[in-house]
This record gives sequence, C-alpha cells and structure tokens, in this order.
Amino acid sequence: MNEHDRQLIANFRYGLIAPLVSRKLEAGEQMALMREIASHVYKTPPDGQEKRISLRTLERYVHAYRTGGWEALLPRYERTSSRQGRFRTMCSRRRSLSKKSSLVAVSGRSSRSWNSQGLWSQEP
Repeated sequence: MNEHDRQLIANFRYGLIAPLVSRKLEAGEQMALMREIASHVYKTPPDGQEKRISLRTLERYVHAYRTGGWEALLPRYERTSSRQGRFRTMCSRRRSLSKKSSLVAVSGRSSRSWNSQGLWSQEP
C-alpha cells in the first residue's frame, strides 16, 4: 500500500465520521447518526469495493480520531488481511530464525569436514 492509498483511506474514514466529530452530540443522537451511517453501502478506496461499515468500526474510527487526530485514521503500512496470513508470516520468520541459529550452532565444525561432505563450496 503506497502513501497515496493511505491518504485516500484516511480521507474516506474521516468522511464517514465527520458528522460525529465536528459537533457536540448527545449520546442518543450520536448512536442514531452512527446507525444511519452504518446502514449504507460504500465504495471503499483504493479499489472501489462495495462494503458496509459496522457500528464497531465507526466507534473505532471516532475513538482513533479523538485520541490521535487525522493521522490515527491512516492505515498501517504492513497489514495482513487474515489470521492465516499472520500465521504464515510468523512461520516464515521462525523458519528464517531457525536457519540462522542452525548455522551458528554448526559453525564450530571445521571447514575441512564440511568441504569433504560437499556442504561448503568455498572456505567460510
């Protein structure tokens, strides 16, 4: 996700919550307005996919804006879209760490024994 897409998404999020954060509302008025906003289908940036925005998501956007300003509405750069994606990322990191640690663990062997087994193409 590039910076332009992040800006588009933050603008979209602010556009959703602007009526909620731009003036003082009573609790009942705010909830009624949130339900109205959540009842529509929106074309979300950057790809124009049609989605409904849940009440909980609106609450998160309002809270983020009130605590961190407009910048808090920017999406993070590194995002995985699912638990499966996070799991794959975690597994690949673990594999790369285990490869590094196995190289460190066997680095005590002499280069001669490694070369005789054809494991090193040149002296380490």
